Amino acid sequence: MAPGSISLQLAEDAADSLAAIEDKAEKETNQTLRLALLALLLNLRPVLLRYQQAVAKPDGVSPAELTSRYQDVIRTAQRFLSDGELAAWEAKYRRHLEAALEAGAKAAALEHRAENPEDAPPPYGGPDPVVVTSHLQTAGQALRGEAAGFRMQLAAMVGIAATQGWGAKRFEVEARRALQGISSSRRPSARRPQTGMVQRVAVQVRTTLQRAFQHVNNSLQAAAGVEYVRWVATRDERTCAYCVARHGRVYRREEVSVPAHFRCRCRLQGLNSNYVNNPDPAERDQQLDGHFWRQSQQRIWREYAASKGKTMQEARPDLLKAAGQPTAEEKWRLPGTTTTARPVLTLDGPGGRDLGTAVRDANRKAT
Repeated sequence: MAPGSISLQLAEDAADSLAAIEDKAEKETNQTLRLALLALLLNLRPVLLRYQQAVAKPDGVSPAELTSRYQDVIRTAQRFLSDGELAAWEAKYRRHLEAALEAGAKAAALEHRAENPEDAPPPYGGPDPVVVTSHLQTAGQALRGEAAGFRMQLAAMVGIAATQGWGAKRFEVEARRALQGISSSRRPSARRPQTGMVQRVAVQVRTTLQRAFQHVNNSLQAAAGVEYVRWVATRDERTCAYCVARHGRVYRREEVSVPAHFRCRCRLQGLNSNYVNNPDPAERDQQLDGHFWRQSQQRIWREYAASKGKTMQEARPDLLKAAGQPTAEEKWRLPGTTTTARPVLTLDGPGGRDLGTAVRDANRKAT
């Protein structure tokens, strides 16, 4: 059995590897959106100017002509993120999905060797085109939906520009703010970050890559006969209560899945079934390196409490409540569910001691 420190390091390395892929995909997606808006604004500028000139000097312009010019502006605004631009983005994102699958397979192989040094890991035949296409369609549909919503937002802005007399430059500034999720106030001190299209698409792009990564990881664990997994959360101020509460606990592999929510960075590490099923509590605790994982859980609980400005005593009820509630992923898979997967093993020490008692006893022995 790999020591807990090695298992945790493997999880952190896997998270770093995936994060690098996600960063590249998010950067390319943002660039696609910015360039699409730039191309649109260049095409929209003369059309909008022509309409505004007619509004400013209506003499000689019939109502039908004025309506026609307005409709030209609306039609031009609807060209944001064309089919060609979407196809180019999909070609790039496909490569990131393939990289995520490769990274997931590598992580699974390293974990298998750490847990079972005498057994070769299950073979990996490369990215499955069906899996890649499935995840690509998911992300693509999300991007198309966001693009359609942004086109409607642009159309509404055209109406505002007409009634409030915006010039082309003002319209372009407001369109860029809308894309980036910045409030429309002209006073910098009053501008508040919001959730714009860029932020929403980034969440979908990153989460889909995480799902692809975990898909191949889970498939290889199943091929290796893995029955149990340990939930390993990322340790920083962004980690949510649901993931912090589950960190270090052991679950049946088929009963849990990550990402547990959008932008979740947790990992599920396969464990040796013989150790998990060992009837001797003390021996099982030693085989699963229970002492290390109890300390790891204590650290991540303390860090979570500090990030919320709370003491451990104040944060503990929140974490225990989160541990018993379904994650966003469980709610999505089973709409209406009010229950969550129960751990096969918590981090209680041998003999039924609770976490706090087990940690205190271990610390006394160490000193």
